[in-house]
Amino acid sequence: MNATVSVIMPTYNCGQYIAASVESVLSQTVKDWELEIVDDCSTDDTEAALKPYLEADTRIHYYRLPQNGGPSVARTEAIRRSAGKYIAFLDSDDLWDSDKLEKQIAFMDNTGALFSCTGYRLMDVDGNDLHTAMIPPEKTDYRKCIRLSNPIGNLTVMVNQERLGKFEVPYIRKRNDFALWLQ
Repeated sequence: MNATVSVIMPTYNCGQYIAASVESVLSQTVKDWELEIVDDCSTDDTEAALKPYLEADTRIHYYRLPQNGGPSVARTEAIRRSAGKYIAFLDSDDLWDSDKLEKQIAFMDNTGALFSCTGYRLMDVDGNDLHTAMIPPEKTDYRKCIRLSNPIGNLTVMVNQERLGKFEVPYIRKRNDFALWLQ
């Protein structure tokens, strides 16, 4: 049986942060998930930091790209490997609240939404709250997204992959998430 949610996690040299990101997935109130981690040829201790998680939980999958291609290549590979009804994005230096998946799945199931996003809080490199929240508009379209210069935080997005199918992230190194939302 496929997981309800496939968590898409590209990584590159995030050895010092990735354990906390994985822990934020493990702490979810929804337990029916898979975590697709795709390493874009890290040169730090990212793989070593992941080893205990890979040994302890079969829902966590790790793949190392044969050559560095940037975050869009890593995200696309993770999407290709995913099997969940929904996909959710979480970069390897970001964190989720423990009820994030539960609330977002309920919203999408109740409304029939095929794409959703939430607000998020900013923190510094040590995990301290910067007391700044980014709140997307309740509804948006292409023109409003352009005017607002990407009001959608990557770590907040959930897509109904069962209904929309697989897709590729645009192959650009920066702001590829914004290019994807515009598509």
